[in-house]
Amino acid sequence: MPQLTSRLLHLITVLFGVSIIVFLLTSLLPTDPAAILAASAGDSSPQNVEAIRRDLGLDKPLIERYLLWVMSALSGNLGTSYFTGQSVAAAIGTAAPVTFQLIVMIQVITLLVAVPVALFVSPRRDSAIDRGVATVSFAAQAIPNFVVALVLILIFSVGLGVLPAIGYTSISEGLWPSIRSLIIPAIAMSFMLIPVYIRVLRSSMIQTLQQEFILVGRAIGLSRSTLLYRYALRPSLPTLVTVVGVNFGVLMGGTVVVEAISGLPGLGTLLLSAVTTRDYILVQGLVLVFAVVYVVVNFLVDIIQASIDPRVRVAK
Repeated sequence: MPQLTSRLLHLITVLFGVSIIVFLLTSLLPTDPAAILAASAGDSSPQNVEAIRRDLGLDKPLIERYLLWVMSALSGNLGTSYFTGQSVAAAIGTAAPVTFQLIVMIQVITLLVAVPVALFVSPRRDSAIDRGVATVSFAAQAIPNFVVALVLILIFSVGLGVLPAIGYTSISEGLWPSIRSLIIPAIAMSFMLIPVYIRVLRSSMIQTLQQEFILVGRAIGLSRSTLLYRYALRPSLPTLVTVVGVNFGVLMGGTVVVEAISGLPGLGTLLLSAVTTRDYILVQGLVLVFAVVYVVVNFLVDIIQASIDPRVRVAK
């Protein structure tokens, strides 16, 4: 319990620091949202710009604006978009399910490929198969995900016509059509993660296979599959769980290019639109949500690690 309380306090401290950084970075930019809104309305007179600034509360001191924003954010109100007039929370709530579904698919595809490959090559350290997998993994990691997405679109959408090139189908319209609309971007994003997960789990498995209890298992005649799946896999998982958790947070903002190419109305596309239109209140809300998800996921990863391997619990 004291460890959990300590982690929660750390989580709150990190989020507080992130909120300050996010607010300062967006508030201290040289571009004036009031001037942009005035120009879009066709009246850039100083009087109109000042009136808009007062309406938006931008004439208040920086500290006061930060406190008002934080208090509103704590109540679930992330403000209103300067340009669309839509609630930031509502905009994020509409886009978030698309990105979360995409991230889950990316992680599932990555783990379904990486875990079996790592389990296969780890007992065959430095063999021709191990070196071949390492070479292919290195080459795959060097290819940008947007290039993979374009190639997949050319093959499966333009050439074979079996998968949609762009667009998103909501789960409410059917589970399979929804999954089908995300297969290409999910595979494209997982292409660079698979080598990372293979390398991480392979390294952990090699270390575990050198432990004394594994050597004893071999001495008493336990099969390789029993040693791998029953005794070596679980102690090797904490590192992989950490990497999966970190990448969940990274993927929140890392899907921008693939979402744009695939026409997905997710958080990445929303962030790109907000940056392009200089809608800083929307950018603030999005970055804050990314930070909250990242910190919470890492907190959950710590809990999962402790449940998988008691040694982690003792160490903390």
